[in-house]
Amino acid sequence: MYHRHKGFTLIELLVVLVVVGILLGIAGYMMMGTLQNSRASNFVQGLVQDINVARSRTVTTGVPYRIELTSSNTYKVYKNVSNTWQLQKQRSNTTVTLGGFTAGSKLDFSTRGFMTSTNSSGSAVSIPKITATAPKYSKTILVTALGVAREY
Repeated sequence: MYHRHKGFTLIELLVVLVVVGILLGIAGYMMMGTLQNSRASNFVQGLVQDINVARSRTVTTGVPYRIELTSSNTYKVYKNVSNTWQLQKQRSNTTVTLGGFTAGSKLDFSTRGFMTSTNSSGSAVSIPKITATAPKYSKTILVTALGVAREY
């Protein structure tokens, strides 16, 4: 008579561990893409919010604000204090590439609620839209002459 022992063999345990390891590797790989898209989305939403807040603060306080698009993945927020631009905030994200402007472009907000845009040499330019791209992510930010930004 054959008597079977209760429990699992070492080979059965190793097979289960290999299968679980493969599944965890696949899940981890898929989560990395989700994490990068989340970071890209947060960066773009932050830029839209900072543009809108700069405009609102300029209008409500009478103190001019400026957004400088310093590079393809960095922007800065300035406040004009005693005719000197003081850095208030700087954000960057190496995953996102911003486009539709030249590095050093500035969005200046007037106390009347209008926005003017200039390039790094100070010449007036038009910034109809700012594009934001990352792997598996693409958004467009439209900024109106009134300085209102919307993400599409």
